[in-house]
Amino acid sequence: DPVTRKNFLEVVAGSEVPKDFAGAEEALVQAQNENKDIENVTDTLNIQDFSLFSLFWVQLCLGLAGRLQRLLKYDGGSLESDVASLYPAVRSASLEMVTELHDVMQMGSASSDDATG
Repeated sequence: DPVTRKNFLEVVAGSEVPKDFAGAEEALVQAQNENKDIENVTDTLNIQDFSLFSLFWVQLCLGLAGRLQRLLKYDGGSLESDVASLYPAVRSASLEMVTELHDVMQMGSASSDDATG
């Protein structure tokens, strides 16, 4: 039901972001404020531009970045070349995830369009 879906998204967008996603929220707020004049800067996410996918994706990237940093620092940096050699595989897997998520989102969008049309 498209009406219910909209209400669900409004509820989610208006809810507090869970503590586990605080880093993603901070990064999104920073990006949102990047090109704004000082009087228009806010410390919360803009509900009209809110994207649950963006929040999830940024948190996933932050988690991956943290793991990579720990690997790069492990044993005085002895794994740097091994970690660097994994970049193409990590990039490929990330792009595949984004593509799959995008396809699923498009399918959901198409089915809600079919329901309204």
